[in-house]
Amino acid sequence: MSASKAQIKQLVRLLHDEDYENILNKINKEFGEVSQQDKKVSPEILLIYCIAKRKILPTLSIADSNFLHLRNFSYKYQELVTCELSLLEILGGDPSKALEFLKDTPEDEKNGTYYSRYGTANLLIGNYSEALEAYQQAISLEPERADHYNNQGGALVRLLKFEDALVAYEQCLNLQPDHPQANQSKIQVSAQLNKGDEIISELQTKAENEPDNIQYQLSLFNTYVRFNMDSAAITFLRSKLDDFTEIIKIKQSDLPQSKTHVAQVNYRLNLIELLRSRKLNIKALALTNQILAFITEPGDSLILLKVGILTELGFCEEARTLLQTIETSSQINRNVIAEVNIYLAEGKETQALECLSAIDNDDATTLALKSRIHLLLGDIEASQDYLLKLSSANIFALASLINAGNHDPSEKIIERLNLALGNPLLPVTLQSSINFALSKCYDKQKNSKESFRYLKRGNELMAESIKYKPKSFTIKVNYTINNYKTGIFLQHKKLPKSKPKPIFIVGMPRSGTTLTETIIGAHADVLPCGELDTLTRITSQIKQNYPNLEKFYPFCLGEISRDQLISMANAYINNLPDNPNHLNFITDKMPHNFMNVGLIHLLFPESPIIHVMRDPRDTGLSNYQQNFEAKYGGLGYSCDLEHIGKQINDYHRMMQHWRTLEIPMFEFWYEDLVENQELMTRKLLNYCGLAWDPATLSFHELERSVRTASITQVRKKMYKTSSSKWKRFEEELAPMINVFNMDSVAFYSKDQRLAYD
Repeated sequence: MSASKAQIKQLVRLLHDEDYENILNKINKEFGEVSQQDKKVSPEILLIYCIAKRKILPTLSIADSNFLHLRNFSYKYQELVTCELSLLEILGGDPSKALEFLKDTPEDEKNGTYYSRYGTANLLIGNYSEALEAYQQAISLEPERADHYNNQGGALVRLLKFEDALVAYEQCLNLQPDHPQANQSKIQVSAQLNKGDEIISELQTKAENEPDNIQYQLSLFNTYVRFNMDSAAITFLRSKLDDFTEIIKIKQSDLPQSKTHVAQVNYRLNLIELLRSRKLNIKALALTNQILAFITEPGDSLILLKVGILTELGFCEEARTLLQTIETSSQINRNVIAEVNIYLAEGKETQALECLSAIDNDDATTLALKSRIHLLLGDIEASQDYLLKLSSANIFALASLINAGNHDPSEKIIERLNLALGNPLLPVTLQSSINFALSKCYDKQKNSKESFRYLKRGNELMAESIKYKPKSFTIKVNYTINNYKTGIFLQHKKLPKSKPKPIFIVGMPRSGTTLTETIIGAHADVLPCGELDTLTRITSQIKQNYPNLEKFYPFCLGEISRDQLISMANAYINNLPDNPNHLNFITDKMPHNFMNVGLIHLLFPESPIIHVMRDPRDTGLSNYQQNFEAKYGGLGYSCDLEHIGKQINDYHRMMQHWRTLEIPMFEFWYEDLVENQELMTRKLLNYCGLAWDPATLSFHELERSVRTASITQVRKKMYKTSSSKWKRFEEELAPMINVFNMDSVAFYSKDQRLAYD
């Protein structure tokens, strides 16, 4: 149903007056019931409808608030909705295009909304002074509009004027006490000004006095999160959850009419976001299922939320089946991205890239995905090109580009990164990423002091939120040592040979395991499978899969039968990636399988086990320098030098125990491989039972996926610059080196090379 120019003008006027309820009522009255996927009405009407609905439910981030697909529509009266189209581009991550829409706006039509959009586009590009000027112009035109003061505060924060920003947020909250962004920004700025206790006390009072105010409850929750009080945050918000089995079922389209349902959905969505960020996806899935239990006819966004969590958990087939329940015509870009992520979780990068070609426009999400996939496929140049397109407007893309080691930053870029760090509104993960990027910048300039200063801050930011406890890993090592004795191997006959034969490569992360696998994986008869978590899943689920066992792993080792061991071995083989060429060998280079060497020898007694060693000072530094995505998982130790030292101690204790049990292994130093590539390659292949293949010397030309922090290094020829790098930072690394237990930890020395016979 087409709309007249007059109708569109009237609705745009109401939109700029923030009369959102009236807009929805008018549209539904004049054009019938409308949804964000409606193709029966003019694109202009649909755009206005979606913006109004988004404004009415600002905290309901999942429910029908995504309308970026409207960027692909053609607009008959584009000149009437330029401000709205600029908002689409801002939300889509293209502020430069937003400015293009705004540039031809006549002077007499430059209202508060215009200056607000103009300011936000400049803010995202990094023109903070120009953004502040635009927001001040918007305030002069519309002094009673809360959003303008909130925006002004954002610009002031980026200009490091924190006290002025706090005043701006207070002005915003005086006009709109439950303004979600201003409440959160005030928390962040208060933290920067060391006013954390004050803001927590204030919000606790507000939340207690107005228990039905959703925004106050969420503000307190997010404040706890901001100050790394995850336990308090989760406990508080869980206390707000009603028993989902007693909540009356309601259609998602009817949510706005029920404040109770809006609250229950929002509380769960915020908990889900926190749990996912902490890699607690099982708990996040349970909360998602609760929402779907009382929301009938859920919108695509809720279904896509569950698809994403299932994908992260590795339940790819279930995720794909659920994704297929969404109509293809609905939210095509988001559906495609969900399917791309499923392919990536399955290790099918080529199919992921083909799938991504279904999206016509390159928004921020698409560019980032293309960059990531090309990097995984080894096309570093293409990956860099996509990141460069993003980096002009996206500070995270810029930091990623530098952290990937594929960009030589100018002084202007360094200045921009430093300026961005002054914004306390940035998420901790982004602040950390920028610090790591600046560390790399100064490292390239050979400025070791500045490089380490930013490196230390990047790790401190992650450590504050992770709260890693090294003692728990020490206890795990103790349990493993105490339960693996020689008798365990004597009580079981050798299991049948498996096909393909796994080659296990173990060691500390950043010790050279990826390089080793890449060399062996270049062999014509080897399928390199990367870091497989299969053994970890087998041990964690052992009591669940074999309920007759009285104890958990590793305490149950004495109870396990031969049939159960065969079952575990078969489970491992059956979960290997596709092997279409039926190659006889596969490699599994999960570094932390150094904990599972005993289990490997039980399940696959004929399988080669390769232990890659590296000077622990270089290993420790390399771990510290890497902004691991998995810091919330098993790599949390890498944020703290003392924790790294303790991890290395435990790793050496564990490997010494396997040697005591005389488990066959080929052990070598990474430094010797770098020094004499061909000799060590021949010895590795000989140990694995592989014939010589000259392709293993040209490993960097191998076209395959690499999913580890060494992704860029293995695309290059062998180099020696990483050896003894620790000497440049010897003083700064003292907290780690002083922790080393030299009864078990060994440093590399050319005079003490192994014979490798």
